[in-house]
Amino acid sequence: RDVVSVTNPGGEAVEVDVEIVAEGDTFPDPIELTVLPGRTVQVDLAGEARLADLEGFSLVVRSLSGEPVGASVDSVVDPGADDLVVGAASSTGVDVAANRWLVPIEGVEGETGRVVVVNPSPSAIASVEVSVVDADGSRSVAVVEIGPGRRAVVDAGELDGDRPVVVVASSSPVVAGRETAGLTSRSMATGVAASMAAAFADLP
Repeated sequence: RDVVSVTNPGGEAVEVDVEIVAEGDTFPDPIELTVLPGRTVQVDLAGEARLADLEGFSLVVRSLSGEPVGASVDSVVDPGADDLVVGAASSTGVDVAANRWLVPIEGVEGETGRVVVVNPSPSAIASVEVSVVDADGSRSVAVVEIGPGRRAVVDAGELDGDRPVVVVASSSPVVAGRETAGLTSRSMATGVAASMAAAFADLP
């Protein structure tokens, strides 16, 4: 059960689109919100029929007036869910994209998880190389092209190594993060921008 929260810290109401970034050729309509000043709106994504057939997706929360908003997501897996590790994880949104990201992965052995790369640009294609750096050196594990408003996923099974750091290098600014699930817990977080960051408004 995933819940996205959008907060308006300003003094005027803000119209917000929650855009769904999926894989392949699926382009669901955005979720439209009005967030009153000083208030938070929560959306239970399980209740959104437009998401029912999507195996995975990312979200871009966009203030249509340009006024700043904050965004976060909480993900809870309850006991009884088939083939999923029970637990909860939370992450705040990120308001910049970059050409290079560092994504630490803790102990992928025996765990499941993935690195997710999102291209928030409305027009640019991102050529992305995903590499792993650990005690044995650096090696490339995936090279992908990500279209505008699309995303790509690298499973943790491809990231063999002793506590590897994943390096995401892209021809145009992207956002990278990870989510992992162990035997008793879940976690998710954005990576660390390791190059000059670009505001979403400056993307080509």
